[in-house]
Amino acid sequence: MIKTFKIPEEFSKEFMNDFELIHVKKDTVIVTEGDRLKKIPFIKSGLISVYKEELDLGREVLLYQVGPSQTCMMSITASLRGTNSLVN
Repeated sequence: MIKTFKIPEEFSKEFMNDFELIHVKKDTVIVTEGDRLKKIPFIKSGLISVYKEELDLGREVLLYQVGPSQTCMMSITASLRGTNSLVN
């Protein structure tokens, strides 16, 4: 079970300074494996699916889905490390 938590006000204010709201149409790829992330996705509504390409299998494997009030842990990791995305 995923627990929700209240973001401290001082963090919330700093977060909102760098916040950019975008609307993405269904089935739009927002990150491709190998991309350098400039922003961390935070889902307001809807659902995103996080996939890993398995070239030896010739397909993509669903790792997890991210819903409202959630973010992608792989995006946070890549962003904080300054590395390219390992997932789609």
